Amino acid sequence: MKSTQIGWPALFFQILALAFFKLVPASETTITQPIWWGMPIILLSLTLVFGWLTVEITADTVRLRFGIGLIRRAWPLADIAGVRPVRNALWTGWGIRSGWDYALYNVSGRDAVELTFRDGRSRVRIGTDQPAALVAALAAARSTQLG
Repeated sequence: MKSTQIGWPALFFQILALAFFKLVPASETTITQPIWWGMPIILLSLTLVFGWLTVEITADTVRLRFGIGLIRRAWPLADIAGVRPVRNALWTGWGIRSGWDYALYNVSGRDAVELTFRDGRSRVRIGTDQPAALVAALAAARSTQLG
């Protein structure tokens, strides 16, 4: 299974920022010229790195990658003890976050799937637009691997 979550809120704010840079001439601001022209490049770079989150479940691994794949993580299915859908608190935000007892990887929305591990280390939450489908795919992959 492969699932991609688009970071709509971040894309919306980046489009607003680009519209601002387009509407306000550089000569009417106190921003220096190199920064003025560099800002769209910075926004585009952020979009390419954090604009979407792809989760892939293979026969033995859960993999995630942000955007074009500069930031990625993977966990062996054999290390996963449990999987459940969760709803993150509004203040947890988006991106890569570390909570009291979990790490969060998310680009949009509040729905996620929480992984717990056999060795008792902290939990991992992976943002998704389809928590039930992701839980089912993980359960199927884990049962296939266990025999």
